[in-house]
Amino acid sequence: MSIRTIAAIKNAEESAITMVKEAQKEADRQVDQVKKQKEEQQQKKMDETLLLEQEILLRAREKAKIRCLELEQENQYNLEKYENPSKNNVEKAVNLVVKRVLMYGN
Repeated sequence: MSIRTIAAIKNAEESAITMVKEAQKEADRQVDQVKKQKEEQQQKKMDETLLLEQEILLRAREKAKIRCLELEQENQYNLEKYENPSKNNVEKAVNLVVKRVLMYGN
């Protein structure tokens, strides 16, 4: 083989090695890009899920507050009703107790 032939083969080998290295770098870059896109998509889904859960919790908290207010109002009504009974109800209760004592004794 002549020196020119050997030099051409060497140059071709070096060119092929360079092309393979560049192709490997491009493949690595594409793999990294796909991986990054998948991570971003996963993060987006997680963020959306978190936002949805937060909205659900806020709605539940609002419903709980409303229910607490309703219960407080109901309790206040019952408190007023039983601490300050009407005169008519008191008379009915006393008459009932008196009747039972008269009918059954002690």
